[in-house]
Amino acid sequence: MDDSEPGAAKYGNFINYYQFNPPESRLKYIPDTILVDLGCLEGKNEVHCLDIGCNSGDLTVALCHHMQGESNDKPPIKAVKESVIKILGIDKDKHLIDRAKEKTTENKCVEFRCMDIMSDKELTWLKSYQNDNRIERYDLTFCFSITMWIHLNYGDEGLKQFLSTVSQLSRHLIIEPQPWKCYRSAARRLRKLNRNDFDHFKTLEWQHAIEEKINDYLVFHCKMRLVKQLGETHWDRKILLYVHTVI
Repeated sequence: MDDSEPGAAKYGNFINYYQFNPPESRLKYIPDTILVDLGCLEGKNEVHCLDIGCNSGDLTVALCHHMQGESNDKPPIKAVKESVIKILGIDKDKHLIDRAKEKTTENKCVEFRCMDIMSDKELTWLKSYQNDNRIERYDLTFCFSITMWIHLNYGDEGLKQFLSTVSQLSRHLIIEPQPWKCYRSAARRLRKLNRNDFDHFKTLEWQHAIEEKINDYLVFHCKMRLVKQLGETHWDRKILLYVHTVI
C-alpha cells in the first residue's frame, strides 16, 4: 500500500477507501433478509460468507450487522436470530487487514485474513479453512469492485481464473464489476503520477461491455445463473446476484 499516493494503488488497495465509498452505498441495495430470501438458513443454524477484497473491513463488519438485522429498527427474523452468521474477509494488503482486525474485538462473527485469492498456495489455506469449519461452499460470497484490479494485473486469463475460483467457492455470489470507463480512469491516474502502466491494460481482449462478458463467463463456463440486479451505485456499477446451478 502506498500511503503517499493513494490514487496510484495498483491493486485498488486505497488507504481511505470507505471515506469516499462508505458501506451504506452498497448496503442500501442488499436486503437485510437476503439470507432468508436465498434459503441459506434452511436446515442449519450456521451461515458462512466470504468477502473478497475486503480492504480495511468496514463493509464486511457492516454486512454482518446488516444481515443479522441490527441495522434497522425492526426485530430480527426468527430464523436469523437463531442462527450464527460468520464472515471471512480477505485482502492481499497486510496493512489494511491489520486495520480490519482491530474491528473484530467488537464482533466475533467476523474474521480477517491477509491472502491473495490469485495465489494457488494461499487458496490451499482457504481450502483448509473450509475443511476445518465444515464449509462445502460459502453460502454467500461478496466481490465488490475488485474485478477490474484483477483484470488489469492478471489479464483476461487471470480474470477468468478468478471467476472460476469464486464460482467453485460459492453457493451464491454478489458481484459488482467495474465498467470499462473505470479502467481508463485507473490507467490515467497512474500516468499522471509518472508510474508504469498496468501490466495488461493495452493487451486486454475483454474491453467495453465488461459486465456482459463477466456475466457470460459466469453463466456459460461457471454454471451460475443471474438472479437479479440488486441495484446500481452512484459510480454506475451494477450490483448483481448469482446462484450456482449445480450444488
